[in-house]
Amino acid sequence: MNSPDSWIRSSIPVLPRWLSVVCLVLNIVLPGTGTMLGGASVFCCSSTRVQNGKDDANLRTFCVSLWVGIAQMFTVTFLLVGWFWSISWGVYMVSLTREAKRKRNKQLTALALNAFGGSRTSHS
Repeated sequence: MNSPDSWIRSSIPVLPRWLSVVCLVLNIVLPGTGTMLGGASVFCCSSTRVQNGKDDANLRTFCVSLWVGIAQMFTVTFLLVGWFWSISWGVYMVSLTREAKRKRNKQLTALALNAFGGSRTSHS
């Protein structure tokens, strides 16, 4: 999440782990459906990564994911481009979930250490 993504890739939301795996499987079985489901999830159980300072980040994420999902479906017939694109999108969803969890665990560890008086080695 530290690397700058294009405006399209930045519209991939951070999903709960179970949902990112479901979206990956859907993208493997029926290209584009997992992408569209992931975009729709910003209204209920995921967070958007769009950093534009506006209130329409959820709507933008949904619309971009919808159009990308449709494009993935229609480009399957062209040398399976849509299928590979869809799978890579699903893999990226799972990796974003793992990275967000790792970042959250690091924040929680730092918070716990601060709450209990700093580092573990200072028992004086």
